[in-house]
Amino acid sequence: MFRLPGHSRTLYGLCRSFINQASKRQQSLSTNGPAATSKVAIEPNTSKMSIFSGHIKGSITNTLEFVRPENITPLPIYQVLDPDGAVTDKSHEPDFTNDHLVKMYHDMTLLNVLDRILYESQRQGRISFYMTNFGEEATPIGSAAALNP
Repeated sequence: MFRLPGHSRTLYGLCRSFINQASKRQQSLSTNGPAATSKVAIEPNTSKMSIFSGHIKGSITNTLEFVRPENITPLPIYQVLDPDGAVTDKSHEPDFTNDHLVKMYHDMTLLNVLDRILYESQRQGRISFYMTNFGEEATPIGSAAALNP
């Protein structure tokens, strides 16, 4: 999800509200015929769902409540390896060849070198923005490796 600065969030919310109202109007038109469109008024979005919190389907409340960790059920964490590095479920064990593993390691070291070059270019003003992967090189390489056949 992307962040919208300042008034752009309000504009995004209004656009979402307009789209919801238009789809309601279209559904009413398709079920009741053209005569029903004059009876449909534009209503505010009454879905009680937040669209500003970084997610679309968050509920809205008007009561202030302090949530203590011992009072909530935490979300489960997907885990493939146990703390010792062994695969917990053998059906999830990857079957990479040694050549594929060497290529992944090569790509991680290459990404580190590219990060250094691009970060220095950004600090010198040659490029406007660059976010590094220092310490997280395996994340994009591993995700891409999971997509390859």
